[in-house]
Amino acid sequence: MMSQLIVSILVLSAVVAKAEQQPALIRVSSFSEKTIDPNIINIQIEAWAKSNSSAAAQESVTKLEKKIKDLNDKFKIKKEDIQTNYYSVSPEYAYDTKTGVSKIQGYSVVHSLTVILKNIDQAGSYIDQVAQGDKKEKAGITIQNIGWDSDKKGSAESDCITQAVKSAKLRADDLAKAAGVKISGVYSMSNQQVYSNFESNQSPRAAMKSMRMESDSAPFSDTPNLSPGKIKVRADVSVEYYIQN
Repeated sequence: MMSQLIVSILVLSAVVAKAEQQPALIRVSSFSEKTIDPNIINIQIEAWAKSNSSAAAQESVTKLEKKIKDLNDKFKIKKEDIQTNYYSVSPEYAYDTKTGVSKIQGYSVVHSLTVILKNIDQAGSYIDQVAQGDKKEKAGITIQNIGWDSDKKGSAESDCITQAVKSAKLRADDLAKAAGVKISGVYSMSNQQVYSNFESNQSPRAAMKSMRMESDSAPFSDTPNLSPGKIKVRADVSVEYYIQN
């Protein structure tokens, strides 16, 4: 009985001590948003080929890679702005309904890469030209996707964080004044940034339909009219302030 009483007193003391250690706080949340114009476009390109042998398919892709490289040089795209996403060599099978066996009928080679174009005024012309390739053994170039970006997001993020924290402080002051108390400093703070593009990944007609451009067809005469929209940068902050004793 005595031991149970001692344990109860110890637990109660711990709860009281914890309550005494917990500071009085005012918790507020705030956010700030800013829109910026995209000045970078990321273009995902695939050079692909199919052939009876993997070597022939790879040779065709290599020729298409040369065309892409020459175009990148023409548009003065730096090496660090070109990145391979993946390179695949895959057998293609055909199912024989008579024998019930799948047999290799050829090979498919795909080289996917992302090109970062920092002059977005040239984007339509670049896409128009890169989508023209020689048709040899079923080979071509696909514009898989495009995405907009900006090198000013970091600066916009800093501006949003600053404004969100200022707004949180004003809100905390208003709450403290209404409650007849004062705040004396920051207890904790956290934040989260959110980027969103109003028209993200809007692709030209060729990319939307994932059309594979063949060299024996007429050149793609219509330069794509791209609409980048705006990039929205948002900073959310949560701040806890001490209530002055």
